[in-house]
Amino acid sequence: MIYFSSDHHFNHKNIIEYCNRDFSSIEKMNDKFVEEWNSTVNWNDIVYYLGDFYFGNNIHGLFKMLNGSIYYLADRHHHDRHWLNNVVKYAPTKMGSVVELPPLYTIEATLARNQVIALCHYPLAVWDRRHYGAWHLHGHIHSHNNSTYKGQILDVGVDNAYAILGRYKPFSLEEVKTIMKVKND
Repeated sequence: MIYFSSDHHFNHKNIIEYCNRDFSSIEKMNDKFVEEWNSTVNWNDIVYYLGDFYFGNNIHGLFKMLNGSIYYLADRHHHDRHWLNNVVKYAPTKMGSVVELPPLYTIEATLARNQVIALCHYPLAVWDRRHYGAWHLHGHIHSHNNSTYKGQILDVGVDNAYAILGRYKPFSLEEVKTIMKVKND
């Protein structure tokens, strides 16, 4: 399966207060996020991760705890700048790999079951093939389902996942399809 996520901010203490996350410590937040990731993502799944994954430098241990392969949008101007320059490309996850992608990336229709999807950490006003029905998935805004963005655009960050799905888990491609259909009916 294919999944999408962003903005976990693993190991980032201030994000708990900033996003009003119900955790008493970063350890409890990190543990819950790993648990929900692994209960959703299987060893052979792919997660497109759109930024603000980890705050700090020592990330290799975290990758080894997560299922699946992570296709990561590498933008060195946000919270991940601390570790991105030091990470070994294609570092192993629990059962897959970590693959670095450019900061703006488009998934072709054949990979996403006949749907073109433009990925970026930040929400965009215009994206590749927007006027031909392409979707845009992003993070960054911690929208808590309050996004004013209309149309084929969705914040796939964990805070919005909690607001929409009731769990801090990655969105599956099927869940994104359902949400996009509801948003545009």
